[in-house]
Amino acid sequence: MKKIILIAVAALSLLAFSSCKKGVNVSDYPKLIIGSWELVQRDYYDGEKWDKMPIEVPETHVFKEDGTFQIIAEGEGTWEYKYKVEGALMVLINEEDSMVYNIETLNSSELILTASKEGEAIKETFKKK
Repeated sequence: MKKIILIAVAALSLLAFSSCKKGVNVSDYPKLIIGSWELVQRDYYDGEKWDKMPIEVPETHVFKEDGTFQIIAEGEGTWEYKYKVEGALMVLINEEDSMVYNIETLNSSELILTASKEGEAIKETFKKK
């Protein structure tokens, strides 16, 4: 009987460890976000369904170690903000306002951010440059 219980516990442990999502630890996010990221997809949720939004102007988002963040819109201009990563949240701060994003995915090549307000949401997908 002990042998059966031991085998069952070992099988469950193996299953639990193999089903764990391998990847980046949230504590690594502040370092991983540093660099230039190209916006490759923007989706909008209107409260009922998600729609893919066209990217009419190419954007690069640059996160710096000093806590500043730039949006560089090709041919349109550059805007600078401050940012702060707290766990799986990122807060973007400008003079008038702040916006909280959920970091859905962040690794060495991909960044996915989502934010919602009053029943609407936006999801932005970036590739590391």
